[in-house]
Amino acid sequence: MFNGGGEVLRSCGHGAAPGLSRRVQLPPGLRIGPDNPWGCGASAHTSRCDGLPRAENSPMRIIGFVGDIHGDASSLSWALETLEDCQTIVCVGDIAGASLKSCVQLLRSRQVVALQGNHDFLASQDQRLGDEERCWLQSLQPSYSEDHWLAYHTHTVRDGAETFWVHLESRESVLNAMGTVSQSVVFCGHTHIPNVNILAGNRVDYLSTAALRARPDVRVSEGCRYLVNVGIPSLCVVKYTPSERLVSFLFAPSQIPHGPRFWAPDLGRAPR
Repeated sequence: MFNGGGEVLRSCGHGAAPGLSRRVQLPPGLRIGPDNPWGCGASAHTSRCDGLPRAENSPMRIIGFVGDIHGDASSLSWALETLEDCQTIVCVGDIAGASLKSCVQLLRSRQVVALQGNHDFLASQDQRLGDEERCWLQSLQPSYSEDHWLAYHTHTVRDGAETFWVHLESRESVLNAMGTVSQSVVFCGHTHIPNVNILAGNRVDYLSTAALRARPDVRVSEGCRYLVNVGIPSLCVVKYTPSERLVSFLFAPSQIPHGPRFWAPDLGRAPR
């Protein structure tokens, strides 16, 4: 993907500040930004996935979101069944894992808009994967946007030649992330923890997983901005109905059997 000159650092980000994970050495001159957070994909300015299923004029269109899959095909199957009434489904990245091939087949069968996460980027460099899987991972776009909403894996920051993927868990990280995009509603992954951050100026209100289990529907209000952590499919999926400005969390039954989720090249576990 780098065409020479870039080195993937396979540490877990040891020595990085809290909330940061996974470091990558980037080629000189490669642009990093919200539309192309780690320099992969076709164009640094690409934020839409052209040619993917869309129905923006539908008055009751529903968009589904599934979070970090990490090769968990069983939970992904439940997620896609739960989102079967959605006209568009977006996966916010980190698909790579133990059952990658099965997950890719499931995503393709539903024409899911799959975005690239840090695990996907690293796995796409792993020669132990088959050519088809590596090429598919390399083809994934970093973000997808329509009108007032955006989906990506997470916010990234640059430190010299290194790029860090940020766990959007603190007030500061949320404000920094939302300061780099113009959309009012952002759907992301990476933390694995379903929650919603509501921004009104510099004020950030937080809806925890427990709060969302009690009241899973969140109405998007004018004048506020929203950062929605989608979670993982063994916990929940998210639906968004733009015409009603409604974000809904659908939590999974506890009996869902799932395979190993955490996997990374040369590590056998996910960076945190």
